[in-house]
Amino acid sequence: MDHQVYFEEAAYLQIISYFEADHQYSKALEASERGMEQHPLSIDLLLKHAQLLVDNLTAEAAFPYLEKARAISPGEIEVELLYAEALIVDEQTEEGFRILNFLREEANDEELSSILLVESLAYEQEESYERMFYTLREALLMDPTNQAALERIGVCVVQSKKYEESIALHEALLAEDAYQALAWYNLAQSRLYVGNYEGAIEAYDLAFTIDEDFLQACRDCADLCLELQQFNRALKYYMELLEQEGADADSDLYIQIGQCNLRLNCPQAAVTFYIRAAQLDPRNYLGQFAK
Repeated sequence: MDHQVYFEEAAYLQIISYFEADHQYSKALEASERGMEQHPLSIDLLLKHAQLLVDNLTAEAAFPYLEKARAISPGEIEVELLYAEALIVDEQTEEGFRILNFLREEANDEELSSILLVESLAYEQEESYERMFYTLREALLMDPTNQAALERIGVCVVQSKKYEESIALHEALLAEDAYQALAWYNLAQSRLYVGNYEGAIEAYDLAFTIDEDFLQACRDCADLCLELQQFNRALKYYMELLEQEGADADSDLYIQIGQCNLRLNCPQAAVTFYIRAAQLDPRNYLGQFAK
């Protein structure tokens, strides 16, 4: 970006989010730095820059920005939470917990859920995955819409192996609000681990139905159907995935569609998709015939 170009604060936040989604960390940092030059008193830009540093394990570098945010907006819970998170990531756990305990005193349920989410980071660093699971479960019971907690518990379940408890938790959450795609996805993953394959397919399907951009749910569902040799169902999900991904579809997807067609006695269709796979990645295509 040309440093002479002026953007509104909201535009910078959109640019940063774009680079984040595309995993371009250095460009996201560059955009946030440029934004702070033009909007030096923006709490949102200060926090976004600090969060980028914390998320990429450079928490120590985040403290000057967080100190500035604290000076501009003293006592702001969002600032204090990120400051505590940075301390925990920087292995200053005791000081991080001191801030969290202070925030607990007057927190409502939504704020307490966010506090518990930050607390769970400390247990993750200690590899205390069972304690992490129960902390995240409490966070979700306080605020079932806490998407960050839903994301983290999905990973934590595998580490803690709390599959049955995860199923009970997510079924309870979905009984209150059935339109949470991520909760359905987590439920599908836990059902898969306990061998409830049909239940997993149903949950994956609902996750993708609720959020058509949730392509991972569609792909995992298709892969499970293929593994179960349910080729018609697998083909249905792979074709939906192909429609969504369009030109971004990879060679593996075309090979999987080809495999389904081959098993369904549609060799001509299979060859068509194998040829497309070869065009995208000849090594992948040839590997299918080396097996």
